[in-house]
Amino acid sequence: MIYLCNSTSPKISESGCCGEKEVEALRLAIVSQLAKMEGLEQEEVRMSACMSNCIYGISVRIHPQNQLYGNVKPEDIPELLASVFTLKKPLQRLLIPPVNRFLGF
Repeated sequence: MIYLCNSTSPKISESGCCGEKEVEALRLAIVSQLAKMEGLEQEEVRMSACMSNCIYGISVRIHPQNQLYGNVKPEDIPELLASVFTLKKPLQRLLIPPVNRFLGF
């Protein structure tokens, strides 16, 4: 399961909410890339409420690994999904540090 923050309020940061950024383009990039990856065509992509990581751009949480990524852009998706699902490793350059993660999700 892949969750994308799609929140538009409340604004908890001056950096703006994920839903005001290009979250739909990111969702489409994920769905498109999953369709190209063997065995992942059925992976679910869902929108979520605020993940409280606004300063990191659009937040993406990938389960069951429960990894949280930030500043994810559509062009990052092939590398991110290959790292997580093929290599079974988090993509370090986009991983939000554990100390900054909202744990209530």
